Amino acid sequence: LSKTTKLILLDSLLQEMTQMISFHVSCLVLLCAHHISLCGFSTGRIREGLYEYDDINGWMTPLEGAALCESDLKCAGFTYNGVYVEDEKFELYFFSFVLRIILHDKAGMNWLWTSYKVNRAYVLIPGVYLGLDTFTDSPVNLSIDITQEPDLAEMYCRQLDNCAGIVQYKESGMAYILDIVKFNLGFEDSIGTTLISLHADENQLMDNDAREFDRCCEEGPYYTNINIAGKNIPDMIERVECDISKEDFLRNFVRKRKPVLLQLRRSLIDRMRENNFEITYPEAEELYKETYTSTEKLNSSESFTHDFTPNHVSHTYQELLEYRQEGSIRVFLKLSYLRSQLDCYQRFRIPRSHRMKNGYKKCLVLDGFWKPGPMPDDLYAITKYDNDLAWIIMSAMSTGSQLHVDPDHTGAWNLLLTGRKWWAVIPFETEPTEYSCDENCSGKSWQYASNAFPWFKNILPQIEKRRFYGKKIVQFVQVPGDVLYLPNGMPHTIFNIDDNVALTENYLFPDGLPKLVSSIAMDDISQFRPGWNQVAAYRTLYNRYTDSSDRKLMRKTYQHISRMLSNFENVCMP
Repeated sequence: LSKTTKLILLDSLLQEMTQMISFHVSCLVLLCAHHISLCGFSTGRIREGLYEYDDINGWMTPLEGAALCESDLKCAGFTYNGVYVEDEKFELYFFSFVLRIILHDKAGMNWLWTSYKVNRAYVLIPGVYLGLDTFTDSPVNLSIDITQEPDLAEMYCRQLDNCAGIVQYKESGMAYILDIVKFNLGFEDSIGTTLISLHADENQLMDNDAREFDRCCEEGPYYTNINIAGKNIPDMIERVECDISKEDFLRNFVRKRKPVLLQLRRSLIDRMRENNFEITYPEAEELYKETYTSTEKLNSSESFTHDFTPNHVSHTYQELLEYRQEGSIRVFLKLSYLRSQLDCYQRFRIPRSHRMKNGYKKCLVLDGFWKPGPMPDDLYAITKYDNDLAWIIMSAMSTGSQLHVDPDHTGAWNLLLTGRKWWAVIPFETEPTEYSCDENCSGKSWQYASNAFPWFKNILPQIEKRRFYGKKIVQFVQVPGDVLYLPNGMPHTIFNIDDNVALTENYLFPDGLPKLVSSIAMDDISQFRPGWNQVAAYRTLYNRYTDSSDRKLMRKTYQHISRMLSNFENVCMP
């Protein structure tokens, strides 16, 4: 058949199908109005970096997100980190095309993610696709306006060979069939409309993948030879004053999973003056020396998420001195060891007096004097879980940490006492190795845990301007008196601009409860902490330390993971 005859037959077919499609669409809308959980939601994750439609990202319920996506014809679906709870708010990330929903991949399981795909077969984008070549492509004279009858237009496209979409000009009504759509080329507003079929083959739709970059990190200079003078570091983190209430801090930052700096500079200086307190680098070293002359056992509780934590490393004081002389020192001084070896204030107390001997100021660090007031309490402590993740960290200039997430579903707070730190935080949950240097093609120095410079030199410049789930990598410089709050699951890395000393603790915050419940349901913890009563811990948290929203998420998460385990009995757990 000639091309003209085919178009006539297809046009006739479209006319005949109009009433049938209208009927089915009406039935589908009615069904979804009452049972929207049956109409597009599934467990799994839509990966970041492709076909993102981040203009409408935000915190809303899954039902609100579904209604928004169905009404916004540029939207093809969304994903969020959490199980399906129709009336709880989550941070939703939207897309103009859903390539696939991933339940398992090499990075692990995505059982705590939920995704949604629209109940229509197209997206409609205002503007003409800029990849269209009107000189070589032949126009099609459609008898319909694709903005008024997009269902028919998509059906028409689906009947053609290799049709990924249709462009139609506003004034002439002339249309062009697209066999490939490259989202990264963009669309020219006002002169027409582009319809993209969601039934198109994935090879017909393309976009710049924000996760594609060169992960080979060149060999860098030794720590003492690194020079970042003149480097302009963006300031991309929100700052709040230390007088924010615990309730506001919990609501606006912990539950919203938003990194933030608490600014304690003024109050910190005042408290230093009042208590005649300041901690220097040599004093912190002396604290470390005392730790390893202690007769206490230095065994650490095992992590159930990480094979390695700073608690697995120990050095002699002689090694410490050598590392400092080499300029490569980065040491974690475990606070619990110091607390366990002395009653600090009693040691410095002058007998039969309320006065203290010189040196008592270290006690102010050991007894948690510096914990910021707005920071919520550690939920692990409430459950008698031995959360031994608290350190004074001493770091030499130009050292750092590799990209990582903190263990056991904990978030962290970090107070910088001296020096400066350059932070880079990926502000969503992902596997750090996907954004790290590739050990197969990177210099040997990158493999040292404290050598972060190759990442900052090679990886960061490639991705710092890209958007992932609508967000950029969060960079900032932390200065003395700044307290960083870092939510759980967010990969982060540090470059130490100066010699510095920091105090940090890892806590289980309320936003980590669904992950803890998931680990309990999957029995991930008992082999590492056989003495910890998981059932009692769950009941304690559920009955005494959570609100109604937390309790609902805990119930739904446990039920969901239990169902997934029964459905995937033979899945190899990472």
